[in-house]
Amino acid sequence: MTPDNSSEEKRLHIIVTGRVQGVGFRYFTKDNADMYNVTGWVRNCANGSVEAEAQAPEEILNKFCEELRKGPFMGSVSDLQTQEIETVSGDNTFRIRF
Repeated sequence: MTPDNSSEEKRLHIIVTGRVQGVGFRYFTKDNADMYNVTGWVRNCANGSVEAEAQAPEEILNKFCEELRKGPFMGSVSDLQTQEIETVSGDNTFRIRF
């Protein structure tokens, strides 16, 4: 029997492109992070994309990313790329970076 790693924390680096600035995407991301108990941060990038890091168990991260792919009402996500990165110990909030 294989061990259940579903509750093991993972951290993703996320890049979201499309109409994701000026539509409340960072606040939408923070609201979803708070709802799913995800830690990390989100910020706008100079190239018009949104960048985030998100940490939670893998199952939660999958649901979180599904929400981000939908985006806020006025937004339009054309692509969402994720890369697993090293977890950050002691990270216990989700912040909007300016």
